[in-house]
Amino acid sequence: MSAVDHKAEAIRLDNEAYKTHAGPEVAALYAARAQTHATLFAAEQQRLANLIEWFGDGELSTDPAKREAQLAVQRETEEGLGLS
Repeated sequence: MSAVDHKAEAIRLDNEAYKTHAGPEVAALYAARAQTHATLFAAEQQRLANLIEWFGDGELSTDPAKREAQLAVQRETEEGLGLS
């Protein structure tokens, strides 16, 4: 997972876009950066939703190929979260 809080950064940059007195060009740059962070936040949320859907109730699949894929994703997720 990302060490950056993309939601908070998007909100902060969006607020800066409205508060800046440097002109519309600078405000547009803040807004573009805010949109980038908002998109990254949405991607992180989608990834979490996919993981939840993939594991469902927490049971591993009886299909050997899917089970191995689930275990690989589980290991990667645990490593990413610092749980292993």
